[in-house]
Amino acid sequence: MKLKESQQQSNRLSNEDLVPLGQEKRTWKAMNFASIWMGCIHNIPTYATVGGLIAIGLSPWQVLAIIITASLILFGALALNGHAGTKYGLPFPVIIRASYGIYGANIPALLRAFTAIMWLGIQTFAGSTALNILLLNMWPGWGEIGGEWNILGIHLSGLLSFVFFWAIHLLVLHHGMESIKRFEVWAGPLVYLVFGGMVWWAVDIAGGLGPIYSQPGKFHTFSETFWPFAAGVTGIIGIWATLILNIPDFTRFAETQKEQIKGQFYGLPGTFALFAFASITETILQKMKEIRSIITCTTRKRIKTAFGCGKRKNMIHFRRIEKQQKTISNPFMPIRCFVMKRPMIFR
Repeated sequence: MKLKESQQQSNRLSNEDLVPLGQEKRTWKAMNFASIWMGCIHNIPTYATVGGLIAIGLSPWQVLAIIITASLILFGALALNGHAGTKYGLPFPVIIRASYGIYGANIPALLRAFTAIMWLGIQTFAGSTALNILLLNMWPGWGEIGGEWNILGIHLSGLLSFVFFWAIHLLVLHHGMESIKRFEVWAGPLVYLVFGGMVWWAVDIAGGLGPIYSQPGKFHTFSETFWPFAAGVTGIIGIWATLILNIPDFTRFAETQKEQIKGQFYGLPGTFALFAFASITETILQKMKEIRSIITCTTRKRIKTAFGCGKRKNMIHFRRIEKQQKTISNPFMPIRCFVMKRPMIFR
């Protein structure tokens, strides 16, 4: 009887995802970790943070320095915290049992899970909005599906895009970590190919990198720059604070400690610096007065072409989508919030 109870308890505390990985399953190399970071870094909160830093008056070079500083700190924390995952082949929920106990570890594990659910929802909404706009440009009638029906302010076309985008995530996740590994090997670099095209477009319109990166900031002395610089660094770190906790979920698949450390260094600060360069270039381009008129004219022509000048319903739907886009970035302005709380520092 006692043996049976012991076996039942053991089954509750352990499963295939929690037991230590054998060496034969530890196949991730540096490239796999780097490609994971290539995909992770490319997200709306990071875009918004970069835009917020420029909006408060930091120069492009100051923003780039903030990104590199934050990524170096992140790399150190991730490499150190990921050490246990590689050494023992254990995931985050098991490792924290050493600190919280067998049952107490469920609390931080669940908190981390809830945060991940929210993060997935935010990213899925952002991605589905982009998909919805793409479909509207390819098929203007897409915006008329469902008439004026909406749920929580989301039109039926937006809801369908959301479900489709979510289903793609579910398909990849359903096949486990190996499918994520294979997916990111090509998806991560592909993101940066697209970024390269965006940078080329921006540089071509601006007439070179000089006009973009010569934009001055309004903070010049150390005392003026310190607080916005510190706010920027903490803002970037805050985006990835949760992943610092559960990085063993990934590093447990590493072949060796060297592979996970090298891979995370290539991803942070390696690809993060490239992302920052592209984001800053795009953001500054939008800010330049000489370019703004060109972008406005081009956008108007594309809107007329995509939606038709006389189709009022389509134009209304475009404005609805545009409004949804703005709501995505509003919650992700930690720098702006910091400035509002400490206004005297930034005057």
